[in-house]
Amino acid sequence: MRIGFPFVGDTVGGSHLSALPVIEALPGMGYEPVVIVHQDGPLRDLLDHRGIATVCPPDVKLVEGGVIPGQLARMGFCAPRLAKFIRRHDLSIVHTNDARMHFTWGPAARLGGAAFIWHQRSADDSRRLAIFSRLATRILTISQFCKGAFAEPMRGRAEVIYDPFPAERTMPDRCAARKALLDELGMPDDTSIVGCVGNLTQQKRPDFFVDIAARLPQNFDGELVCPMFGELRQPMLMKVENRIRETGAAGTCRLLGPRYPIEPVIAAMDVLVAPAKSEGLGRTLVEAMICGTPVVAADHAGHREAIVHGETGNLVDPDNPQAFADAVAGLLKNDAKASALVKRARLSAKCVFSEQTHLDALSSVYSELRA
Repeated sequence: MRIGFPFVGDTVGGSHLSALPVIEALPGMGYEPVVIVHQDGPLRDLLDHRGIATVCPPDVKLVEGGVIPGQLARMGFCAPRLAKFIRRHDLSIVHTNDARMHFTWGPAARLGGAAFIWHQRSADDSRRLAIFSRLATRILTISQFCKGAFAEPMRGRAEVIYDPFPAERTMPDRCAARKALLDELGMPDDTSIVGCVGNLTQQKRPDFFVDIAARLPQNFDGELVCPMFGELRQPMLMKVENRIRETGAAGTCRLLGPRYPIEPVIAAMDVLVAPAKSEGLGRTLVEAMICGTPVVAADHAGHREAIVHGETGNLVDPDNPQAFADAVAGLLKNDAKASALVKRARLSAKCVFSEQTHLDALSSVYSELRA
């Protein structure tokens, strides 16, 4: 059975990093993935690096935001051409992972005779989403938080399948990763690394991370560096650079752009800070748990499903930068506390976010659709 995975290609985010292990594992499970990429960009580069073949779809105008009549018109234009592509490539299922692909490929899948899996990876309560998701044969989502946010009837149809994380694979050597990052930054070996991972968007709140980093020297008197990893998107990049200047954090905060794979830089950190709000789950939290890096995260949304406060990480007031700084400093000053935290966190992540558990759940969905 051939399963189509369409992507835009202009960016790489959590939805792509969650889908790639599935795409790589499917051939061994009796399925043939067909990875469809509309545009050249960072995603195609990542797929090439991982040896994943791609195909180009017809050149159509993607269905994005705007008024509903305009979206319907673009759907009507795209659907016949993409349906022909679906039939030509003998796709039994089309599995989409972001809004542009849901809207662009949903009508085409139904017209082309393929089952349509709508994999919703963010919390969205819009009626528009609930209406268009009726095109889907099955609706999947990544957390109970996301499911609870959906309007009916989407909420009633959605099934939660937690994203997969590579706990079963060999993790980076933390000492080697730490030395490599400190060498890159030109910092001495005894420097503490407090990092943040996320593309520069409003939801990830990188400017709030700068506020946290600016307060850390008041709580911790050792050598400190705060690297920030993720796509340097405007207009947030300018906002973050201005905040760094305003807070005097230029010597502490370093904007280092995206990294693939991300695990080595997360493993290099002494603490990972996750200031984002309204996260469907919080992928970097779980990656840190698996890598053995303690986490301080905003007590909000899907973070509460990934972290048990005081047991597998620390959840703090999402709008209080001083609370973040206090929690981070507490971990930097107490190695025993941090070690106990990460030991429990890794066991929890391996249990809840197993790659095999995710693959088994998806395989069950695919098998039901084939039947």
